[in-house]
Amino acid sequence: MLTDKKSNHTSGWLKVGDSFEGYTIEAFEKDNDVLVLRRGPNVLRLPIRQSKVKDSGITIVGTIELGPNSTIDVIRATLFVDEETMFPVKSGVSLFLKPERRSDGNLSYRARFEVVQSDGTRDRVDFPEIGARPGQPFRIQSGDFGFGFIPEKPNKAPEPTPGAVTPRAAEGASK
Repeated sequence: MLTDKKSNHTSGWLKVGDSFEGYTIEAFEKDNDVLVLRRGPNVLRLPIRQSKVKDSGITIVGTIELGPNSTIDVIRATLFVDEETMFPVKSGVSLFLKPERRSDGNLSYRARFEVVQSDGTRDRVDFPEIGARPGQPFRIQSGDFGFGFIPEKPNKAPEPTPGAVTPRAAEGASK
């Protein structure tokens, strides 16, 4: 996802080959966390934003729900403490999630969905603050909107496993 700082226009999710503001995404160098953009003959190499505070990044994996028949599985993202992250879920629908560290060392998550209506107005679905211990799954549902995430262990790459546990399954197993 890219943002033009001058216009404050955000691209939404992009993949290699997509364009934004005249730049085409040419590659993503995963080993270096560098996004390679091209505009005509010019190549621009953008390092992916790194955390300003050591260990403040929280990598999460989970699902986002938009109704009984609309679930997006295996969302993977890195959240930064005290920074709001936007997940463009589908056209006109975005999830905003912001982790904050509590004084007791636990985390709280502030979340909302924004839905752009056909007339351009925005509706919000706000959630109450969600508290969780670091590394513990968290999940919430309000009407048709909901999400559940499992934080990954720090400094550990995700391992693909058959029958991986979803946040909903993890929640049921802990009861």
